[in-house]
Amino acid sequence: GMFVTVVGEGESLLFLPGFLCDRQIFIRQIEYFSKFRRVIAPSLPGFGEVKATRPFTLDDYVCVVSEIIDEFANGKTDVVVHSFGARILLKLLPDERIGKIVITGGAGLKPKPSIKRSFKIALHKIKRRLHINTEGDGSEDYKLLDDVMKKTFVNVVNEHLDGKLKKIENETLLLWGEKDKETPLYMGKRFEKGLKNASLQVLKNAGHFVFLDQSSVFNFLVKDFIT
Repeated sequence: GMFVTVVGEGESLLFLPGFLCDRQIFIRQIEYFSKFRRVIAPSLPGFGEVKATRPFTLDDYVCVVSEIIDEFANGKTDVVVHSFGARILLKLLPDERIGKIVITGGAGLKPKPSIKRSFKIALHKIKRRLHINTEGDGSEDYKLLDDVMKKTFVNVVNEHLDGKLKKIENETLLLWGEKDKETPLYMGKRFEKGLKNASLQVLKNAGHFVFLDQSSVFNFLVKDFIT
């Protein structure tokens, strides 16, 4: 139950999308990098055209990606991940099948505490304890999910992977949008500080989707890094 684009020849380059995004989000990168790399771009279960028949955990997604690497990668593969894709990669690493990695707008680290967020969490817990309906709680995006993906979201978002950073030795390029609101720049700086071999570059006039907002610059920086 999965769709995978595999195109081009040469060393493998795997793209992992953010939550609910499918392989088509990387269309500009697929077209560009397939000229000199074997590009592998999957749509993961629950994302895009691939429906999930049950709630997934982060470990489930790691298993799926591991199978994709085994089946489609031409030897060791470099990896480009966006947002939720970083959660999968962090959980998968260290892994001798993975070469260089690019993380853009990466999720998976524990967010800074805020009064507003803390209040919402506390209120939600109180309502559950009092058996008050909590269906209206959560972000607007969360409310639009079906029941399966709501449970999947809860499974993955509550797992923080800060402790994995120090175990990862892969050469890493961090590309962050200056105006990223979903995974703010402070997270990119924490990735850089926690990883052993990472470099952070900030792209101005770009948000959470750097590879769309600044696709030419993004492609150039990634190509320069992996070659």
